[in-house]
Amino acid sequence: MRFLKKIFKIKKMSALKIYKASAGSGKTYRLTEDYLKLIFKNPNMKIYKKILATTFTNKAAEEMKTRILKEIFNLSKGEKNGHFDIIKNKFGYSPEEIKLFSKNILTQILHNYSHFSISTIDKFFQKIIRSFAKDLKLSSSFEIELNSNEILKRATENLLKNISENKDLEIWITNFAKDKIRNGKTWNLKNDINELAKEIFKENFLSLDEEKLKVLKDKNLLRNYQKKVKKFKDNFEKKQKEIGEKALKIIENNNLKLTDFKYGKSSFANIFKKISYKNFDINKRAIDAQNDISVWRTEKSKKKKSIEKAYQDGVNELLIKSISIYEEDFEKYNSADIILKFFYTLGILTDIRKSVQEYNDKKNIFPIAYSSRLLNEIIDDEETPFIYEKIGNSYDHFMIDEFQDTSKLQYKNFFPLINNSMAFKNENLIVGDIKQSIYRWRNSDWTLLANNIEKDFSHFNENIEFKSLKYNWRSKKNLVDFNNSLFFYASEILEKYFSVDLDGDFSDLKGQIKSAYSTIFQKMPKKNNGGFVELSFLEYDKKKEEIEDKVKENLINSINNLLENNYQKKDICVLVRYAKDGKKVANYLLESNFNVISNDSLFIKNSYVVNFLIGILNYFNDSKDELNKVYINYIYEIYIKNNSKNLDEIFSYNEEDFDKFFDLKDLKILPIFDIIEHLIKIFSLSEIKKELVYLQAFQDIVLNFSQKEGVDINLFLFWWNETGNEKTIDISENSDAIKIMTIHKSKGLEFKAVILPYCDWKIDHNPLLTNILWCELEGEFSGLPLIPVKYSSNLKKSIFKKEYFNEQLQTYVDNLNLLYVAFTRARNSLFAFLPIKINKTKNLKISDIPTVLKNVINGNNEINNKFINLKEFYFEEEKKLKIGKLSDFNEKVSDEKDEKFYLENYFTSFSQKSLRLKKKAKNFFKEFGDKKNKNLEEGNLMHQIFEDIKTLKDIPFAVRKKVFEGKISEKERKILEKNILNVIKKAKLENWFSDKWEVKNEIPILEKGKKVKIPDRVLIKNQDAIIIDYKFGMKKEKYYEFQIRNYMFLLKKMGFKNVKSYLWYVNLEEIQEVFF
Repeated sequence: MRFLKKIFKIKKMSALKIYKASAGSGKTYRLTEDYLKLIFKNPNMKIYKKILATTFTNKAAEEMKTRILKEIFNLSKGEKNGHFDIIKNKFGYSPEEIKLFSKNILTQILHNYSHFSISTIDKFFQKIIRSFAKDLKLSSSFEIELNSNEILKRATENLLKNISENKDLEIWITNFAKDKIRNGKTWNLKNDINELAKEIFKENFLSLDEEKLKVLKDKNLLRNYQKKVKKFKDNFEKKQKEIGEKALKIIENNNLKLTDFKYGKSSFANIFKKISYKNFDINKRAIDAQNDISVWRTEKSKKKKSIEKAYQDGVNELLIKSISIYEEDFEKYNSADIILKFFYTLGILTDIRKSVQEYNDKKNIFPIAYSSRLLNEIIDDEETPFIYEKIGNSYDHFMIDEFQDTSKLQYKNFFPLINNSMAFKNENLIVGDIKQSIYRWRNSDWTLLANNIEKDFSHFNENIEFKSLKYNWRSKKNLVDFNNSLFFYASEILEKYFSVDLDGDFSDLKGQIKSAYSTIFQKMPKKNNGGFVELSFLEYDKKKEEIEDKVKENLINSINNLLENNYQKKDICVLVRYAKDGKKVANYLLESNFNVISNDSLFIKNSYVVNFLIGILNYFNDSKDELNKVYINYIYEIYIKNNSKNLDEIFSYNEEDFDKFFDLKDLKILPIFDIIEHLIKIFSLSEIKKELVYLQAFQDIVLNFSQKEGVDINLFLFWWNETGNEKTIDISENSDAIKIMTIHKSKGLEFKAVILPYCDWKIDHNPLLTNILWCELEGEFSGLPLIPVKYSSNLKKSIFKKEYFNEQLQTYVDNLNLLYVAFTRARNSLFAFLPIKINKTKNLKISDIPTVLKNVINGNNEINNKFINLKEFYFEEEKKLKIGKLSDFNEKVSDEKDEKFYLENYFTSFSQKSLRLKKKAKNFFKEFGDKKNKNLEEGNLMHQIFEDIKTLKDIPFAVRKKVFEGKISEKERKILEKNILNVIKKAKLENWFSDKWEVKNEIPILEKGKKVKIPDRVLIKNQDAIIIDYKFGMKKEKYYEFQIRNYMFLLKKMGFKNVKSYLWYVNLEEIQEVFF
């Protein structure tokens, strides 16, 4: 009773608590605290089973699990940590009660660990989908595929391979290619379609229902729509062209040139030439020239009268008409032009989608990108309790971490679950930070946190609580002060820059950048002073490449300065925006003898041993490729043999000697994993110690591929060239080496020192790249559910301007967020290099991150006691901003050393010397030693060997194949080779095994009625044919003759005039000719 009384005294918590958690604000600690509050509210009720906590990465989920279990374990030991006081004060439990409850809860969780539901969102969704597999008509054994790009590649290949079977699609793709050529684009059809195919995994496309997809599949409907839009476009151009040509004719008839008008080359009259060439940019001077002759000529003009005559002859009326048409219809015309430019994309996407589905069905895979859409269909159709019933667990509480990375579909899936929970007054938690939303390319949508969540749960208004975590527990004071000030003013500058072109129609977009950073200010806990920040502006005149040497120099100097001030190499992380920059950085550091951990430096394809093995596989696949032979020989001589031969010697190899030396054709018959094992042994590759880690990783890849895709060499090489060569080696994070990673991969991590050598990305999309927006259509352009258009400033003068400004807003926030995530990874020290073009004017136009930061520093920052004035820390002569001193870092260096395991050997195994699995299911239950069964096995084995023998030269190969397959031993091989050769010679059958015949071994013959007959061996020469059937038993059977006569009948029907047939009783040493 005492316990129950305490429960009822507990103050009721909010049904939905929303934390806005800036970087370093201790959100994991807070999540742990709220989780503990839930489970200690009623410790005997196993509340942990009723809680679902989700985040976005496996690592984050494991961290949350570990933190919660660790805290419960500490409480069970009676440790009075921070959470002890919170639980004691919240629930009024005594220390002994807390200790007892903790032990019980920990035991319950560990004994029912599968109900300890802390996972990624994707895993939770997959769990539901697997529960509904039967309802969704999915195979119960389907595999989740994480790599959408791999699916798209294979589906595109299948689509193009079978294009001749779909004439409609063939025409559409041909037009797609022509359209790219017309627009002067370099193109690779396969790559273009692969890039285009990525759109089907974007949520705008995934959200389309079957009815809308049916419309997009209808090629006739698309063609008719295209004609309608093109007709509008053509009519506009025709009207303007006619006006332009008429005006130019009148001007010419009055002996005038366009330069005769006022302002010469810049005169208003140039509009007529422009519109004749479909350039409809009407400038202010042309607008002012309507009905105002003073804009046409000067008083002193020698052509004054001629200009006035042209004015009277109708040029003015034509100008007015052109501008009127422009003002009335240009937005529609421009919209039509925009629609048509990407229209062929629309016609192809539904076919790609179909090809993807066929590939998924064939491979029995389910793309993870589909999970949100499919789950949305389930949740829309089912009551929440029924969903719980299917997944075998019912949740009362939801805790969603990293909510800013949630997509619209994911949110739609969670909404009814949380809504249902809140209806029963259960407590829920959402944690997010708009400033750390950097995964929009993965469908995340920060506007859900900014705008939707409060509105959508407004019916529970009294039960919603917003909280900001105000303290930064990660970084030193100087870094926090710097970030507070920088991002407060940077968001303000970007907001003003973005709002310049906005009119009243887009008032809902105004203020959103500033609002996203409204929680930027963070307080500091005591005793966390110090820290160092250095921004270096690297000026260039024309191209950024001019300062590449400066980047390298600054990078090396910064690292050396850190090392001189007690930092270890593993304390330093170099962050880059693009992987290509990471590769450059890795090369610079490796040249300077620094150890690095980076994806680019750890590509498996960088290993010469792996390249040697790939070269030999290519040789197996095409032994005539001379360039590949040179490549193999080069690696073998220089790297494997360590010979000091010059290149001339290596390249002038003898082809016959090469083929003889690399005579490994017997290996071709093996599975690819076994081929590699043999090659490692043959060339002693396992003795090259520094390559062992690459060798092991490569064989892991080969084995994984073999299990999923098969053992074919050609298939593996194709996959390797397309995808496999991007695989990297995983290395311990505790290695004492400088880390190099992209900003996206650094999210959620922290480092003592961070360096950004290329802090220079654009704030808007790169105009050279194609970014597709999916826009809804209405008015004159209605008829399709969605249309793809390319993002460009041209959209501002179209019906798609709302979509343009919305995308621009999101892109600005994306790119500022990238900077925020990068800068807030640093605990103690931050270095950033900002390439910036030399500017000789006072106004610095905003275009990229360096110009934003320079404007922040140069700006007249209003006096605000909350923020430091960055201008005070900028040194113009050095072009550097410096805050604090690097020597402030006095953290004790850990004496612990990373325990390393060095791979000393790579052990190869061969099938004939290892455990063998014999798959002989038909004979498995036969009594061991059964003579009849033994003879049958031997007969089958001999048939298989003879199937691979065309001439006497093939006998060693055919027998050795069975050794590799584990069917005979090496000792048996030698005996069999000798016996087979002897039996052929003894029977004087060398002619049957000569190269004079075209040999068909075990080739099926299709009879009428689709029955298949398979003779053992058929020898063909012109119109002659000999049929041979091997018999390895000790008895003659009458039906053997009937069988072979049937073969003779079929060959005669096939047109062979002279057909002979023989039964060869091998063990009886008899040959019987059978007559028709």
